Amino acid sequence: MEKTLLTRIVAKPSSGGGGEETLLRGSGDICPKSWSPDGRYLAYDTLAAVATTKSDIWILPLFGDRKPFPFLETQFDELSARFSPDGRWVLYTSDESGRPEIYVAPFPGPGSKWQISAGGGLGGEWLQGGKEITYRTLDLNQMSVQVKADASGFETGVPKMLFNASNATFLQNDPTGDRELLAILPPAAQNTPITLVSNWPAALKK
Repeated sequence: MEKTLLTRIVAKPSSGGGGEETLLRGSGDICPKSWSPDGRYLAYDTLAAVATTKSDIWILPLFGDRKPFPFLETQFDELSARFSPDGRWVLYTSDESGRPEIYVAPFPGPGSKWQISAGGGLGGEWLQGGKEITYRTLDLNQMSVQVKADASGFETGVPKMLFNASNATFLQNDPTGDRELLAILPPAAQNTPITLVSNWPAALKK
């Protein structure tokens, strides 16, 4: 008999003092991804123990009855939600096109979505107060897209390459949008050449 994986999302004071508060209990995989700027909502990825869909994005209200509700729940993988700085938009990754791409959708919805990446994208983040989105291509180029959001909708610019991050094991954006923090792998050590000597006994007789 298979055991159901039970997981929890807990909150603890950043000061290190005080106890922990269980925000959510669930079966399968649940992983918190983003707080809304006003602290009223928590976006999380979920993959149910008995899944009828792939990875989905759910929202946990942190007020009232705290009943979670699905934000994106389809036959595709949706994951890595990021609330915009004003809390009106959610950035996420989906493979609905057949490969992972970065999208933006209004929160709490409903509404149209906008594709941000081109040719595949991973790890989307908001920068410059929501005026810029960065992501990595499938061949690990770090990209930047200028965006504009207002009451009439969402506008996106053309993605431009910032740098290649294929030798980075960790990448974190400075919220001001001025810098990228990377952990760089050391250059691979060059292979020591091997010299093969044939018929070496004959050389000893000389």
